Amino acid sequence: MRISAHDYIFSCRDLSGAQTVPLLEQAGLFGIEVMQSDLVGEAGRKLQEALAASTVEVIGFSHNVNCDAPEGLDGALEEIQSALPLAAQLGGKHLGLSVLSSQPNPHPPALRDQQARAVRRISEAASRFGFRLNLHTYAPDGEDRFRKVRELAELLDESVLDLGPDLNWLTRGGADPVDFLRYFGKRVRFCHLRDEKQGVWTDALGEGEFPLVEVMRTMQECCAVDECVIELALPGERVQSVDLVDIHRRSLEALKRAIDQP
Repeated sequence: MRISAHDYIFSCRDLSGAQTVPLLEQAGLFGIEVMQSDLVGEAGRKLQEALAASTVEVIGFSHNVNCDAPEGLDGALEEIQSALPLAAQLGGKHLGLSVLSSQPNPHPPALRDQQARAVRRISEAASRFGFRLNLHTYAPDGEDRFRKVRELAELLDESVLDLGPDLNWLTRGGADPVDFLRYFGKRVRFCHLRDEKQGVWTDALGEGEFPLVEVMRTMQECCAVDECVIELALPGERVQSVDLVDIHRRSLEALKRAIDQP
């Protein structure tokens, strides 16, 4: 299992994907999951230069689609297609997709069908570049025993959509991350991890209440995860002062310890 990091928290310090690469190398991470904006125009050129001088590899990128209106899909698809050529050239294989909606749960069948059609179109575009699509989750996706994810997964088989859950967000939505992993099993091929204590995100993995050891044990027993991504987040004031290399190094060490637990 390869351990990488998402560059979201770095972007909160106005650091680009290119600026994040050497910091992740210092922390000992295998790779980086970037955002779509890191792969286009001047940002993409600078990312290429940073990777050429580093051992860090691009494993893929993330983006979102809002299916409340047809133009949401059209815009997201255009943005994803603009990033795929460079992402593939850099060796990426995973596209993490968040399927968003302003409508409350449970979603009506018409919206679910619209979301499924959107995912199929994006998956088809991604597959032309050798990418697998995985579903990234947020707190509403954890509600009612992750009902939204269950219903979408029933409409789309694994040739179209893998699951790449953000397990902390699912927990915030009321789901049990271990239950989620056992329910979906081999369909889970990717994951995002962070920790929290009493509802506040901790600096690093392994420093809060998230059941990291049990999650990693279950993941190895039940799932088909080959990429594990540390995706840290912190409150505004804290994120501006914390040592980003140090918290990623600590998270990596905690994750390795959890993986090695019998």
